[in-house]
Amino acid sequence: MEILISIASKIGECLVTPIGKEFGYLINYHSNLQNLEGEINKLFEKRDVVQGLVNAAKRNGESIKPDVHSWLKNVNNMIQKVSHFEDEINKKRRCMYRWSLSRKASKITRDVLQLQNEGTFENVVQPAPPPEIWSAFKEGFKEV
Repeated sequence: MEILISIASKIGECLVTPIGKEFGYLINYHSNLQNLEGEINKLFEKRDVVQGLVNAAKRNGESIKPDVHSWLKNVNNMIQKVSHFEDEINKKRRCMYRWSLSRKASKITRDVLQLQNEGTFENVVQPAPPPEIWSAFKEGFKEV
C-alpha cells in the first residue's frame, strides 16, 4: 500500500506543476495582455530611437551596420505579428479562447523582450573602409 501511495504522490507532483502553469494562463489573462502592451510600447520607443540614429547617419552619408537593418526588419515583423494578434483578440473574446490567447501573449512578450535586448546598439554606423594608399611612384616601377 505504501508503494501505491508513493507512486501516486510522485505522479501528483509531476502533474501539479504543468497543470498549474496552464491554469496560470487563464488566471493571468488580463495581466499577460497588459504586459504585452507595455513591452510593445517600449519596443516602439526603442525602434524610434534607433530609426532616428539610422536616418541621421544616412543624411551624413554613412553606412549602416547590417545587424541594425536586420533588427529593424525583425521589429517591423514583430509589430505586424502583434497587430494580427490584437485582431485575433478582438474576434475571440470568449472564455474558451482565453487560455490560447493568454499563452500566445506570454510567448509574444518573451519575443518582444528578446528584441528589446538585441536592440541595444553602441553605434549604428559601420566604420568606413580605410582609404586606398596611392603612390606616385607606383607607375614608375617596371617588372624586369
